[in-house]
Amino acid sequence: MLPSLTLAFTCGLALGSLIPYFPLSCSILLIVAAIVLTILEKRHRVTGRLATAWFCCVLTGVLYWAVVVHASPSVLFVEPEPNLLESCTGRIIAPVQQMAERSVMLVKRDGVMPDSGIPRIIRLTWRVPERLLFQGDRIRFSTKLRSPSGALNPGGFDYAGYLERQGIEALASVTGVGGVELLESGRASTWWGIWNQFDRWRASIRLAALQSLSQPALGLFLGIIIGERGYLDPELRDQFMITGTVHLLSISGSHLGLVALLTFVFMKRAVLLLPGTWLLGISRSVTATRIAAATTVVPVTGYACLAGAELATVRSLVMLLVTLLAKWLGYEQRMFHALALAALAILLHDPRALYDISFQLSFLSVCAIAAWCSRSCSSEEGEPSKRSTALATGINWAREGVGMSAVVTLVTIPLVAFYFNQMPWLGLFTNIVAVPVMGLLLVPLGLLAGLWEIIDGAATLPLASLIQSLIDWFVEGVTVMAKV
Repeated sequence: MLPSLTLAFTCGLALGSLIPYFPLSCSILLIVAAIVLTILEKRHRVTGRLATAWFCCVLTGVLYWAVVVHASPSVLFVEPEPNLLESCTGRIIAPVQQMAERSVMLVKRDGVMPDSGIPRIIRLTWRVPERLLFQGDRIRFSTKLRSPSGALNPGGFDYAGYLERQGIEALASVTGVGGVELLESGRASTWWGIWNQFDRWRASIRLAALQSLSQPALGLFLGIIIGERGYLDPELRDQFMITGTVHLLSISGSHLGLVALLTFVFMKRAVLLLPGTWLLGISRSVTATRIAAATTVVPVTGYACLAGAELATVRSLVMLLVTLLAKWLGYEQRMFHALALAALAILLHDPRALYDISFQLSFLSVCAIAAWCSRSCSSEEGEPSKRSTALATGINWAREGVGMSAVVTLVTIPLVAFYFNQMPWLGLFTNIVAVPVMGLLLVPLGLLAGLWEIIDGAATLPLASLIQSLIDWFVEGVTVMAKV
């Protein structure tokens, strides 16, 4: 029931976003929906309780969008005179994105009320920075504030809308030594100190990679391990887009799922290897599965924070946490319920995420995977169990992988064509090889090297030559496919 209620709530959010532009049409749609549900109830197609719940979720979505988005105070920002510099003091509230010769940070200004008409959230670009800054640091800078603006080309990427969905109200930039003054380290605060430490770990991995890897391996390594795409070559990004493998550059389910799987299996095996008397005493209060599920929460959540907690990462994290909770409680795992709960959590936090490209692509992909897995499980239950050879198992996995890759690619092609004006049909074939290589080889090696760098603190990346060779080989394959 949860998936259908979440879908109804999502439809209500979409309808609520259109009411200011099409009030009459949206009202007619609500009336038609009520009539249709009433007819279905009278014909005993749905129960009255379920029909009422669906319609209430739609209305809740409409009201939630109106309260959270439309009723929130908007900043009518008027740019100052061209030569007027404004002094701003605030705290960095997101992981600092490092790029070649510049740092990009999200700053929340101090002492500015939401309804004051003064921009609170500023996206600051520091060109040629003299030092590293981290999330949680309080800083001061003087600059000219600019209002976000987007492309006016029909069908082009709406950069201003993208910034608005992130809550960014103004843009600013400074250059060189003294451009930004550090007032207080994020370590001075208990809450911000946690995020500050994660950002410092990201910086240590980045520094080690810069000293150990060369392009294009450097950009790809930072993208798939800590979610930082500032060093990724734009031409290489286009090649991943053409081959339908651009989803591999986003830290999402494959990365977090790998961490969860390795941790869960290792901890469960470790508990089962304990002496018999110890295992008997432990099993009286908690099982090995419960211990493994509880201990998996920490590394999975930690890696999500290390990766910057982007939308796709948070979606995957919520799904994994729900799955681990089901393991702990001993309930049947239901992928659609975990997906619905993840969507509900993200949309309640920010309803505008509904129109985010990452949100739409990631959830549509996982829905396709869940449907494919459900079909596979149903077909297996209907067949008599029999022993399979290693060859038969391998062929079955390959067939399932090809089918899943084809389904995901076909389902996401309309969205990719709409947003990027491309038809990545090559993904039907490239993902069959690219996903296993990335998930079973490159990501584990990268995570191992990054973890070792955090523990050891050396300024060089372990296994650098092996990682460089493997990524160069992988990129060469993507380049060849892109030219087909």
